[in-house]
Amino acid sequence: MTATKKTTPVVTASLVPEHRRMCCVFRYFGRFSVEVEQYTQATMRESCEAYTGGVWDYYELSNGGFYMAPNGAETYSVSRTNYFEGELSAEAVGIMTTLAGLMITWGRYEVDMLGLRYESLIDYARSHAEWSLIRAALD
Repeated sequence: MTATKKTTPVVTASLVPEHRRMCCVFRYFGRFSVEVEQYTQATMRESCEAYTGGVWDYYELSNGGFYMAPNGAETYSVSRTNYFEGELSAEAVGIMTTLAGLMITWGRYEVDMLGLRYESLIDYARSHAEWSLIRAALD
């Protein structure tokens, strides 16, 4: 008898094209869209002193997840209230801030859909090259 190794499917991210951006956040977060987006961007402002706003890119995940990432710089210096300080890529800081925005909104409303979106993004984040930094920034 041969043991079969169970493989976890690789989660991939796809940039949302410009013509689909308007309804994209609502599609993933429903009536909580505005709050998730506000908390995500508030986390960015609190974490990155040099951040002054700008356009964000949206990414859909193959497992049903979603995240947004700032598109102004390649990397961001991050300083969090948990004493984390480090340099993260735009993608990693986007993942971190979207996770934080989801955590805050989920904690406020305790809606299963938000928890599922959080778990989908965590599944993607765990395979990211900067996962240890993302995790440390959130702890």
